[in-house]
Amino acid sequence: MLHGAHAHLAILTAVIGVGAVLRVLLLAALPRFFGPGDPATYYAMATGVLRHGAPRVDFVWNYTTLPAAISHIESYYEFAYAYLLAGLMAVFGSHALVGCVLSCVCGVTASFLTYWFARRFGPRVALVAAAIVALEPWSIYYSGVLMKETFVSVVALLAIVGMRRVILSEARPVRTGLRAAAIVLGASLFQYEMLPVLALATALALFLLRRDALPSYLAATIAVTGAVVLLTLGTIGVPISGKFGFFIGQRLWTTEAHGPSSYASPLGLARFLPVPYVLGALLIKWYVPVIALAWLGSRARQVQRIDLVLPVTFACSYLYFHGVPHDLWERDFIPLLPILAPLAALGVCRAWLWTIPLGDRWRGWEGVARGAFATGIIGGALIGVMITYALHIKGVFPARWLPWTSLTITTGVAVVIIAVLRRMSFIFRLRIVRRVIPVVAMGVILAAYSQSLPWAWIYANPQYPGYEQQRAAREQGCALLHDVEAGAPVMAELPAEVELYSGHPAVLLPITHDVPTILALRERYGVRYLLAADSELAQTLPQRLSLRAVSRQWGYSLYAFPALPAPR
Repeated sequence: MLHGAHAHLAILTAVIGVGAVLRVLLLAALPRFFGPGDPATYYAMATGVLRHGAPRVDFVWNYTTLPAAISHIESYYEFAYAYLLAGLMAVFGSHALVGCVLSCVCGVTASFLTYWFARRFGPRVALVAAAIVALEPWSIYYSGVLMKETFVSVVALLAIVGMRRVILSEARPVRTGLRAAAIVLGASLFQYEMLPVLALATALALFLLRRDALPSYLAATIAVTGAVVLLTLGTIGVPISGKFGFFIGQRLWTTEAHGPSSYASPLGLARFLPVPYVLGALLIKWYVPVIALAWLGSRARQVQRIDLVLPVTFACSYLYFHGVPHDLWERDFIPLLPILAPLAALGVCRAWLWTIPLGDRWRGWEGVARGAFATGIIGGALIGVMITYALHIKGVFPARWLPWTSLTITTGVAVVIIAVLRRMSFIFRLRIVRRVIPVVAMGVILAAYSQSLPWAWIYANPQYPGYEQQRAAREQGCALLHDVEAGAPVMAELPAEVELYSGHPAVLLPITHDVPTILALRERYGVRYLLAADSELAQTLPQRLSLRAVSRQWGYSLYAFPALPAPR
């Protein structure tokens, strides 16, 4: 039998190993481009670095900016990630699989780093924290595709751990502030959204923990960021990235003025106070049990003030800056999990934390055990979301009432559960209950995982189940461009893939399909052709644009724009 360190090592190997196997199997199960847009764009940026020494792309895929020419330096996604991917492709070959393997390695690495950095709370807590990350289904899913979510989770975790060490060091204030700024700016190279997230989180943490280092940190961060803003404005025409335009309300897929949509909130003060949206996203798209358990774990004796301040400031900043443009999807929560997993693991492993009363600050609830409150929150979320879905599916509530319906119902159910358990807090002090709490708590986390995305579904590409067939049809449809003049610009729905398969520079067909915008873009970029699936365009659109049908095959049609008038 295994004892002590050997048993611990065996369990750790099993946890990390299961997570690794689940991720590696995805490399064979999922297509290289598992969905539209991002994978092909990342691949094109990396190949641009290999060919030109810079992430130059031969397509326009969004309209947060309007580059002067179709062939331009990509102004939305991160240069550093493109160079990293290009470096790997230079060694292992120019294949999209290289990017998928990078995601897989980062997914496994995040699990191991979570364990490694949680060891200060004890070996059992570290194992549970690693399991929370290793078995999370969305992290597994995005470990098998050419995306950067798992890579960003590693960057964020290293940034938080590095910040902890910098703040706890006894270095002089100026040096501490400069080191903190270096961490923020370095991490932001690989994910531009990390700049405001980490900048704000670090400023708050320094204010609370090392106020003497705050001036040097702010001076360095502001100075470097300001210089980069001026540099990028002069070179690529945007302040750092087109993501800034998306944040303040510019639309991605049309040049029209912003209006209500499914991917961004209307402009105005409410946009910059996204509390209802963020809370609704947490309820519907993430794991309330993890949050509740992390709250319980925050009361553990081993948790220093910095162990609470850094995760909380990071999580709040992260949710805010993703909440403003209503850009919180399941994949966006992947970097949060390794940050909160150690606290959640403490909530799982330390059963005595469930017995602590809420305290005097909770007027009217002082004697209620924290376990009762956490149980009410977890039960309210699980039951409330199911009730909300059922009522919306049956048409009792219209869709526009979300997220208020989910928040209201969840709050009501949680209050009822807490009220029932209020007089039964003694239950959490029973020895048999305290023995089963770790098993039940971990089971609740796994149940929440399964409810969000069953593990068996991951291998069927659940977000884009029919995308490989669509991609193959698009690749065939691009053969229609082989018989026209080389290099003629084309307008299409997915320009990154069209450029890859046809070799023609491509411009995004605006999602609105409005004639004035299409004509303006056609004139700006000298677009000669329009490639579209047969079911994609309204029947009257080709006539309104005076398009001439060139060829049709494989479910795609190629149209030619009328010749532009000669310049005077």
